[in-house]
Amino acid sequence: MNSFAQRLKKLIGERTVSAFARQVGMNESLIRKYLSGSEPSISKAAQIADKTNSSLYWLATGLGCQADTIDQVDDKVLQSALSIVQEVARNREIPMDNPKLMKLVFVLYQHLYIRRQSDGFIDLRKAVVVARRMANEENL
Repeated sequence: MNSFAQRLKKLIGERTVSAFARQVGMNESLIRKYLSGSEPSISKAAQIADKTNSSLYWLATGLGCQADTIDQVDDKVLQSALSIVQEVARNREIPMDNPKLMKLVFVLYQHLYIRRQSDGFIDLRKAVVVARRMANEENL
């Protein structure tokens, strides 16, 4: 979804604009203005995201996951994070039982989960670069 208006329409779903406006605590005319292509302030976008349990990052950019929380583990993303961390550990001769590696898997998983594309695509080349940078920050 390329525009804020498209993402807002998705959040509204089958409800009326009036009902949605009440849910998020805004005037119906303001919601209609956003649906017509106006961009909200950060505080207004945050208010919409908060009241709809949506990710502000997704609402603002269209990237990542619509939901504000991760309700379940995405096996593909977890496997990607684990494989990348294993590769980093192997290249640096770090034993896999190092507790910092588990933290690295967790942080990389969150990073990949948020930044995956709507079709599930994960840019593994960028992910490896991110993992190496994270490993450097953890002195691994």
